[in-house]
Amino acid sequence: MKLYVLERDNPMYKPEPEVFIDGNKAVNIVKKEYVSQMEELDTSQEKADAGYGPCGCYWNFGGGDYCGDALIDRDCDGDRWEWRITEHVVDIV
Repeated sequence: MKLYVLERDNPMYKPEPEVFIDGNKAVNIVKKEYVSQMEELDTSQEKADAGYGPCGCYWNFGGGDYCGDALIDRDCDGDRWEWRITEHVVDIV
C-alpha cells in the first residue's frame, strides 16, 4: 500500500505531518494552500516567474506522480512557506 506524507513548514507554525492514501487529495490540498498564500502575499505564479515582486514561488509537482514540493520565499524578510509530499510503501500483513 502506498501512503503519501504531507509536511508543511511556515513562519507561524510547523504542524504535524498528515498521511493520505490518496496522493491526488494531498496534492490538491497543497495547491489550495499554495495559491491561498500567494494571494495573501499579493503575488501569483505568473508574477514570480516574471521576476515581479519580492516573492519567489516554486511549484515542483508534475510528471504524473504525487511526490514533490512547493515553496514561497519572501525575499524582504526571509519568511518561507514550504510543502512537501513524499511517498512511502508499506506492507500490510
